[in-house]
Amino acid sequence: MTYHMDKEVNSAIIRLLDALCEFERGSGRRSTLILIPHNKDEEILIAQDGKPLGDEVCAKKIKVELIVPLALRERA
Repeated sequence: MTYHMDKEVNSAIIRLLDALCEFERGSGRRSTLILIPHNKDEEILIAQDGKPLGDEVCAKKIKVELIVPLALRERA
């Protein structure tokens, strides 16, 4: 899985996603994580509950601009 062009940063992102997934599964809490690189040659990372949504977001044709409002609606 490649989420970042820097090998060390990519490893840290994978560890973060794993930790979020484990914590949220155990606690019942949820979150949305969004990493938006400023350079267009890098992919946007959207993860919900520690799971990347790349393919799901593309399949549903959800615009990235709508993700933040959708995530904020999930807040209790």
